[in-house]
Amino acid sequence: MKKMIIAICCFTLLFSGSIQASGEPQLPKPITVTRNGLIMSVRPELELLTIVQYMGKDNMNIRYGLISRFYTNYKKDIDDHFRKYDNHPAVQYYENAAFSAIDEPPAMILFMRPDFTVDEEAYRSYIKQFDSNDFYFDEIEKLQEFFDLLKDFYLASDFESFFKKHIDYYQTILNNTLAILPEENLLGYMEEFYGQKFDEYNVVLVTLFHTGGFGPSIAKGEQRFIYSLLGPNDVADRIPVFWDCDYFTELEAHEFGHSFIPISGEEHFAEWIEKSEHLLEPISEEMAGLAYSDWDTVLEELILRACVIEMMKYYNPRRAEQLLAEERENGFIYIDTVCKSINKYLAHRAIYKNFNTFIPVIIEDLIVTYPQ
Repeated sequence: MKKMIIAICCFTLLFSGSIQASGEPQLPKPITVTRNGLIMSVRPELELLTIVQYMGKDNMNIRYGLISRFYTNYKKDIDDHFRKYDNHPAVQYYENAAFSAIDEPPAMILFMRPDFTVDEEAYRSYIKQFDSNDFYFDEIEKLQEFFDLLKDFYLASDFESFFKKHIDYYQTILNNTLAILPEENLLGYMEEFYGQKFDEYNVVLVTLFHTGGFGPSIAKGEQRFIYSLLGPNDVADRIPVFWDCDYFTELEAHEFGHSFIPISGEEHFAEWIEKSEHLLEPISEEMAGLAYSDWDTVLEELILRACVIEMMKYYNPRRAEQLLAEERENGFIYIDTVCKSINKYLAHRAIYKNFNTFIPVIIEDLIVTYPQ
């Protein structure tokens, strides 16, 4: 794929008034930079959520190590400003909530409008993709209750002044991360690889997230917006570092890839999932250690990780080989079979117009190679 001349547009969306004419609070606007169609931002709703998570003592994020282990100047500022609110009802609510999946809270927070109300269209569209029983926030009213508590925390703790005080910090981590992006157009390559396009691609940097991230997508009408919610993997001079060029490319290919390979919860793959579910038993212990308990989730992760390996061959063949070895070590014992199948897809793109049409072939190859 040809390298593209990269135009960088960088702008900061500064605060308008945080109180509407009605007297209700209003979230600040995100701090945003863009490049090659990629929108990178720090979003106040995610900062607010993760601060509430961090204030807890025994919630899901703390138990599963989903809070950043790095002690930064920003984390110290959070401790200084917010620790006195660690018994706030929003913190207690989150502490006691029985979430069924670690990615539910960060996905749901994207449905919060600036006035702390639920974006009902986006919420309903998201829930529709899955069984509503899979969610703790299975009703709009339940999610709105949490948003109301977050609003109260926002006001009680004067979150607005904290966010405003750290605009320069947010701009710094955005600019530092923008500087390590590859010159190649990753999004264009992914669209070509999968044979599919989306309306918007967002990377959100979240200082308090664990090393790694989440990849939710949101549909509104005919439009689809995909996200990579990304935590840091290092720290330098007490400022978080959001990966290097190769690892950033790899991670974004993974997180965005979830939207290109929506196997988990997709009804039209249900028969294939059932036919192949015997493959979970030999690796169930290793997958449970990665918080993957269902075969459809494991299957999506397996295929996605194989796709990332094949894509990384374009950017860094040596890293692709390392990644293949790492995935074997992680317990994905079927990864070589899936990579072999994907190469068939790449060699016959005239037959397979997009990746989703090829997924049944991958599953069939797994069943044949590892019969029940």
